[in-house]
Amino acid sequence: ACGTPLVIVDPVPGQEERAALAESVRRLLSESGLPRKGYAEPPDRDLWRRLADLGVVAALAPESSDGLGLSLADLGGVLEALGRACYSGPFVASAVAATTLLTAIGDTDLLPKVVAGDVVATVLDGGAVDNAALADVLLVVDGDTVSLAESFRAEPVQPLDGSRSFGTVSYDDTTLLATDARDAIDATRDRAMAAWLADGLGAAQAIFDLA
Repeated sequence: ACGTPLVIVDPVPGQEERAALAESVRRLLSESGLPRKGYAEPPDRDLWRRLADLGVVAALAPESSDGLGLSLADLGGVLEALGRACYSGPFVASAVAATTLLTAIGDTDLLPKVVAGDVVATVLDGGAVDNAALADVLLVVDGDTVSLAESFRAEPVQPLDGSRSFGTVSYDDTTLLATDARDAIDATRDRAMAAWLADGLGAAQAIFDLA
């Protein structure tokens, strides 16, 4: 009822390919001046475009939607690199959570735009929204349904961790994308949590190295 089931592709790329992908991201983040000492600057849209050009924004999407069809395990090094650099952009919000949710409900319209990096999507699933200020569209989870808000208002929220960008949102009209989407929603939550853990591991390792 909620569309195409979520499929994690095997076999995964080898260790050398994963390491090369993570190294490309580390190099890009370093050239962009991350990590910075202060967190007052908003997420950089140009940096997002450059990450998309590397292909990592498309990593988790299926090949049928112009993605790479990789698993979250393939992105472990990339996520650690983002955490090490205190990257505040919408990678988990758009490239992980929104991509997982759109894939799992069988969306074929919005997903290719998200995969290409042309549209930044984020997910409202209760509480503050990750990268609400930078997002172009909002995926609204309400019970077992998923809807799309293309027009919404975002107010920044200052989290305890100043390297992150969150906000509260309000919206008027939505378009229903899926009903009975419990499995898709659960998969999205699980993947987003795992992604944040890998990101946190990178940040912790950077602190350890500094110490």
